[in-house]
Amino acid sequence: MKKIFAMLLQSGEHSDLTLMCKGREFKVHKAIVCTQSPIIDRMIKSKLKEAQTNTIEVKFELHILKCMLNYMYTTDYKVELPSTEENSKQEASAQPAANKRVQVFPTTAEVLLYHAHVNDIAEYYDVTDLAVLSAERIACLLQKPFSAETFCDFIEKTEGLTGDQNLQQKLTAIAASNIVALLEKDFFSTKEIGNNMASGVLQGVTKPFKAYQAKVIKLQGKLRAQDLEISRLTKSSLQLHENLDELVKVSTSTRACVKSSCMVRFGSIIEPPSQNLEGRWMIRCASCGCRYVYSQEKKAGVIAPPPAKA
Repeated sequence: MKKIFAMLLQSGEHSDLTLMCKGREFKVHKAIVCTQSPIIDRMIKSKLKEAQTNTIEVKFELHILKCMLNYMYTTDYKVELPSTEENSKQEASAQPAANKRVQVFPTTAEVLLYHAHVNDIAEYYDVTDLAVLSAERIACLLQKPFSAETFCDFIEKTEGLTGDQNLQQKLTAIAASNIVALLEKDFFSTKEIGNNMASGVLQGVTKPFKAYQAKVIKLQGKLRAQDLEISRLTKSSLQLHENLDELVKVSTSTRACVKSSCMVRFGSIIEPPSQNLEGRWMIRCASCGCRYVYSQEKKAGVIAPPPAKA
């Protein structure tokens, strides 16, 4: 289908609309052009002379208009810089024709500028998809790999060229991501940049710091929780150590149960914290079941007093 549409553009057959550019005629089709450009569509439906003559004067360079038309008919475009012959003689053919071009090998700066002009005409005629595509290609060239010199040169050459907000946002994001390199080039002190870009760059630079700040606060919260857990475990460990030390002292210092109704040779069982109100390990007499604690005064195990009532 793309091939068929490309042939229609080249031949101009069955066309019902003419675009005039620098004395050249481009025979196109309303069904293809107007459906992609609301601006051209409104001009054709208005009471202006364009609607009466089905002819629209285009005030862009020939190769940029051809690029937009190629996109409208094929959903893509290539970088084709105008040849010296085309600029000087303005070839007679009205339709885009690759065999009439002299092959050139453009520099990165030239390609970037070409995409910028494509973005400009796409923004002017409200060809949204073409504007998006050209902005993406500009951003891709500027980022891989990033060159502060190339970026500064591009900004200087395209200042005020296009009002595409999507492109401006991409340029702002690139500047914010590479602010160190741009500062080394004195970009912000030697180049006049718009308030929107300046504000966007500042927001872009501060955004990562805000994210890092949020992470730091989150980590600080985790560290505080960990500190509390460590403190709890340390205290619990000390209590357990004291508890076990007490058990050892009771078992080694008690020869017989001291309870008057028992007085048998001391045999002990160890009771876990879950089975008493004290919440600690305790030794009980295997015969009568009374609980023992260690008395520092008597240097021996004694019957534990009943737990205090809540």
